[in-house]
Amino acid sequence: MRATAVLGRRPHTHQAAPLGREQDRACVLHPDAHPGFGTGDVEAASLHPQDHRAVPVNLSTRRIPLVSDQPESWQSYERVAVEIMNKIAALLGLERVEGKQSVYGSRTGTDWEIDGKGVKVGGESFVIIECRRYSKQKQKQEQVGALAYRISDTGASGAILVSPLGFQEGAKKVAAAENIQEFIMGPDSTSDSFVVKFLNNVVIGAPVARATATALPPKVVTEPSAQ
Repeated sequence: MRATAVLGRRPHTHQAAPLGREQDRACVLHPDAHPGFGTGDVEAASLHPQDHRAVPVNLSTRRIPLVSDQPESWQSYERVAVEIMNKIAALLGLERVEGKQSVYGSRTGTDWEIDGKGVKVGGESFVIIECRRYSKQKQKQEQVGALAYRISDTGASGAILVSPLGFQEGAKKVAAAENIQEFIMGPDSTSDSFVVKFLNNVVIGAPVARATATALPPKVVTEPSAQ
């Protein structure tokens, strides 16, 4: 059974708040329960085959500043991926997701630059986040193997590899052996409009269309005076 989560943002008529922690609402939907979504700034749903109850859950949206919400480069693709994963950190088994940084390799004595860092609940371990915007081919065995070495050198508990097309068959075997999670995200995703796939989940983010009504000034018509 595939679980699906839908994230959307309500239109706001007031000035946008500064970037930071926002409170969201979510609803977990099970096969025999079909309640409507909540009315929070972010709404989500998840289908789970082993339960038949509607269970309210809370998700936290931690918005990470982006250079651009339109991924026109590798850099923006990486940042959008980190922000999306931070929004759904609980579904990934993470407490939070941090952005690009350097991590020390204890075996080699060198620093590794990583695209993101997923901190496990309690902060006792972390996973490396690697983003590769390859839109014409799947990740190869050798590419996933290179990531596996960084896991070993840095002492990470695993990794999440973000790409538009996922893994080839050989790469999937390496990923399974080294605890590397496949995370599929389109090359033109933005922080508010995206479809991501991981494990048995599909998460969809879609901005809500906004309608603006503009009032016209009253028109004054002067009738000619009677003679």
